[in-house]
Amino acid sequence: MALHKLEGQDWIFKFDPAGGTSYKNIVCIKSLKLNSQDAEIDASSFCGAEFRPGLTTETIDIDAYSQYDPDVANLSSADIYEAKKAKTEIGWSITRVTPVTGDPVKTGKGYILSMSEDYSLNQDAGFSFQIKVSGDITQTITV
Repeated sequence: MALHKLEGQDWIFKFDPAGGTSYKNIVCIKSLKLNSQDAEIDASSFCGAEFRPGLTTETIDIDAYSQYDPDVANLSSADIYEAKKAKTEIGWSITRVTPVTGDPVKTGKGYILSMSEDYSLNQDAGFSFQIKVSGDITQTITV
């Protein structure tokens, strides 16, 4: 397999307010970050240091421009806000626009923890939101 570089703009975030049955793209994403961190179990004593990984906490942070796209294949900030208000588990997927062999595709479920919208003067309107991942993330390598 040949080495290929991964560029951020080649990736999309798919979202399903219904929990993972019908994914749609979020329009005009500026940044997408998947954060994964393990808690630390410290069992150190006078017998010596002992550390182990504990529970994993994973979140997804997204910044995007607000655009209200009449195309039903895309979601906007209004759709994200409605999903946050509903407080239901959503489905998500991070994938390359055109996957090639060796690309990871990550999928999972979660809840929208926070959302902010920005309507500042002399700037395009934008929004940010954070998803708290519930359960495990499934990673599949494209073949």
